[in-house]
Amino acid sequence: MRFFIAVIALLLGLIACDDISDNVVDPSLGKVNLLDITGPGILVRLAEDVPLKVVARFDNSESIKAVWFNVTSKDGTISITQNQPMTDDGSSQNGDDTRDDLRFTGTVMLTDEYPSDNYSIEVFTELNDGIIQKVGFKSLSYDSGQENVAPVISDLSAPDSVVIEDPKSIFRLSIKASDSNGQNDISSVYFITTRPDGTSNNVKIQLFDSGNFQDHGDEEANDGIYSVIVEVTPQNAKGTYTFEFESEDRRGAKSNIIQHKIVLL
Repeated sequence: MRFFIAVIALLLGLIACDDISDNVVDPSLGKVNLLDITGPGILVRLAEDVPLKVVARFDNSESIKAVWFNVTSKDGTISITQNQPMTDDGSSQNGDDTRDDLRFTGTVMLTDEYPSDNYSIEVFTELNDGIIQKVGFKSLSYDSGQENVAPVISDLSAPDSVVIEDPKSIFRLSIKASDSNGQNDISSVYFITTRPDGTSNNVKIQLFDSGNFQDHGDEEANDGIYSVIVEVTPQNAKGTYTFEFESEDRRGAKSNIIQHKIVLL
């Protein structure tokens, strides 16, 4: 079944198809208690890649089999690392200073591959009895050191006219979006529609680079082409609709605007 975003107020019936403060998780969940997580709140990459060192301090380690951390963007769309090992063995490889001091340490290098954004550091443990749980988290603001450049959109594919049929007519919109800071820096691609009478409620309808053709009309994931399926019904007013396409990056810089008119017949 198709998944559509309803924007009835926007087009009187037009439908378009298709984000923590630092804290410690409840210590009663396991046989060991996480006392705190140490790591930078802000990290800036200048000329060279920078290490992100994370230290988790526990009240004991008798029941701990493994400790690791993940770093993901707050919106969940970017993963810097998953299952990054943390050890308490004095290993310089992980950045651990002292063996058996109940401080588990892990390190990952941050490069310009990762966009400037707000990230979440999440610490997990596996106990000897097999229980796995997230024991705490910490926020990180990362600046990749790159000059921010706005994204660019191009190569719009859209019909010039659509005949409204009963019970509905469906058409596909797609557009290319690129960013010199990396595709991961693109936060959203969307359009806003103006009705034939010149009114608009300025709702942003998202396009997707998901590879989900059934729901979004997108043919290939992560190829830089963003798509959406739109359906119209006899309840839509006939006439010329203006579609205004735009993209935005993670620091709020907006792309060029492409306008396209579609006549509903």
